[in-house]
Amino acid sequence: WNPLVFRNDFKKENIDIVMFNNRRIGFIDLEFRDKFSFIKNIQISKKFRNKGLGSFLLQILENNTIKKDKDKIRLLVFKENIAVNLYRKLSYKIKVEKDSYFIMEKTLK
Repeated sequence: WNPLVFRNDFKKENIDIVMFNNRRIGFIDLEFRDKFSFIKNIQISKKFRNKGLGSFLLQILENNTIKKDKDKIRLLVFKENIAVNLYRKLSYKIKVEKDSYFIMEKTLK
């Protein structure tokens, strides 16, 4: 973890705040690249996890990717993150495996 890298890589224009009952409960950070989109960050408050919100948000990000004429979406996830199970369930495949993380990808078209 390097806060300087995070700060330099953080682009407000890519961030969408997730609201529920006028409360911020998370955010998503999606970046469009040449041939695919990349989910740079997706965070949901612990209180709102395991309620289908992650799947719902991923569907929105996938739809936004298709609207931009991209046919793949990628993300980086630490191996110990329980969300790996969700990504696998939603047809994300491991594209790259490193010591501590996966880069996962889903083909959309």
